[in-house]
Amino acid sequence: MVKWQKKNMKLYHYTIRLFVTVLCLFIVNCGNTNTDKNTAQTNLTNDQKNKLLQEKDSEARSNKFGESYGSSIWYFSEYDKPSFYKHSSGDTVHGIISELNTLLKKDEAPSIILNKIEKNVAYVRVSDDEYLTQRMGSFGARSYLNVVTYSLASLKNIDCVYFDFDIGDHAVPGKYCK
Repeated sequence: MVKWQKKNMKLYHYTIRLFVTVLCLFIVNCGNTNTDKNTAQTNLTNDQKNKLLQEKDSEARSNKFGESYGSSIWYFSEYDKPSFYKHSSGDTVHGIISELNTLLKKDEAPSIILNKIEKNVAYVRVSDDEYLTQRMGSFGARSYLNVVTYSLASLKNIDCVYFDFDIGDHAVPGKYCK
């Protein structure tokens, strides 16, 4: 019986040492994983910072580029942002809206109705809320809002456009700036 107890004690000690070794390796590995995660998060943060800087530079260049056109009509493109369509024949909000509505009518899109201009913000309504928010899809609605915003903000006295319409699946009313 003593022999059996000694054999069991050896097995017990061996199991304990194995458990402690595995536990230590696990702890060390977890520490390395956290360090790797922190490094990855730092790298991701640096990548995000670089991307943001590039986007800000790109946005600033885009705004300067857009301003160089003066009062102009921007229209739907295959991209998220509208494309330059033509120089506007008028330098007023009413002139831009009139030209835009002519183009929008051809594409059967809702027309723009000017409510007021206050503190460099043009307040507009959309002739057919339901068409904009439910039937144009997300890309179409976003493009529509961008077209109107870019075109009206091409004027020196307009920085933003406030859209007043009923909220829907694809568009949200509010203030949009170029």
